[in-house]
Amino acid sequence: MNKLYALSLVAVSLGFSSVTLRAQSPQDSLGTGSVAHSILTIPEPQTRQSNIITHSQYLALGGIKLGNTYLSPLNYGGRTYSFVSERTRLGYRSLPEARRARGSLFGYTPRTTDPRWLSHSVLGVDVATTTNPAGNGSIYSLTARYDRGYLRRISLGRWGKLALGASAVGLIGGMYSARNGNNPASVDLALSLGPSALYSLRFGSARFPFLLKAYAHTDLLGVAFSQDFGESFYELYYFGHPARRLHLTHPGNAPAAFALTTLDIPVLDYLTLSVGYRWDYRRTELNHLSVYRQQHSLLVGVTTQLLPLEGRRVATDHPTLVPF
Repeated sequence: MNKLYALSLVAVSLGFSSVTLRAQSPQDSLGTGSVAHSILTIPEPQTRQSNIITHSQYLALGGIKLGNTYLSPLNYGGRTYSFVSERTRLGYRSLPEARRARGSLFGYTPRTTDPRWLSHSVLGVDVATTTNPAGNGSIYSLTARYDRGYLRRISLGRWGKLALGASAVGLIGGMYSARNGNNPASVDLALSLGPSALYSLRFGSARFPFLLKAYAHTDLLGVAFSQDFGESFYELYYFGHPARRLHLTHPGNAPAAFALTTLDIPVLDYLTLSVGYRWDYRRTELNHLSVYRQQHSLLVGVTTQLLPLEGRRVATDHPTLVPF
């Protein structure tokens, strides 16, 4: 009996040990990470966690009023034609405890979705044609603006979702006057940082779900380029110091505001039609020059949901979805 009892205990212990070894197998312990054998160890191929991206693309038509005392003392008005691209996704949170090949220069840290944060960006390219009040002079404008922000959700309920944060804004552009022979063009360069807000509300039914979105931003602090009054580009670059034409901007000398409101309307299961309105205002008072532009635009476009597939294992994990 004692031998039979001992054999039973050995069998039970072997069973538990096998279960323990099963739990610590590489397939089941990915969350615990791994340690590299050297600083040059390359981790095993991974499929990188990716969040769905809401991507909206619009064509816009609107009106614009602008002024630039470097080119003319008069105010100009006309039409603007624009392309706008907006992208939004949930944030990420890294998982350092699950780092693969820890200690290697090529170590990989997995990530997971963090619904508390939103990554948001807006790209806008505007082409404007304007005339003076007399109709005998024209100014042509080309401007590109890019907003990139990270916002934290602070409200979530039946009345929508609200996120607040900060966005960095880069702007590059130029104006050309058809009447000015000596100094016919000016350059607009600026980089700023300021608070942003993003609001969204889903309403309707399961058959016809609608999505209302609103984004707003204002500049708080930045830097901008401005020439001196009457200074030509030849004088600036051959006799002057371009770096000295960079000035600190704030709401006192460069007030700016931007607002974008859109409504997503599903067209059955074929596409999502997006319509909206954009308002963009910017003014600078630098080097005794006054430059301003204000535009209102109506937008029409489409919205798609994108799911990026990243990592070296994408081709093997999703062979039927990868075209190559």
